[in-house]
Amino acid sequence: MDTASLYQSIISVIQKSFIEPAERFGLSVTELKGLDPSIEDLILHLNGINVILGLFAKDDHLEINMAIDASQCVVIMERIAQAIRKENQEAVDKLIIELKKHANY
Repeated sequence: MDTASLYQSIISVIQKSFIEPAERFGLSVTELKGLDPSIEDLILHLNGINVILGLFAKDDHLEINMAIDASQCVVIMERIAQAIRKENQEAVDKLIIELKKHANY
């Protein structure tokens, strides 16, 4: 698997497992807590894929940018998880908009 495929995998998981269900069922903290798989599970798996992506992205500028963008998506997901735990709906709303911008491939 090449770097672009790994990157697309990360973005696809974020889109299909988080953004699309969040848009379909609403963006409330209560509903986001009930996602299956949970946001914490998604973060765990995305971090693993992202580590592999970082290993593949050697000195190629485009590959490095993909790895950075994927890392930013995972960090935003971590921030959303924190906001959900704190039941901070305003932060969740802002972070989901930010995530959509990064995960728009």
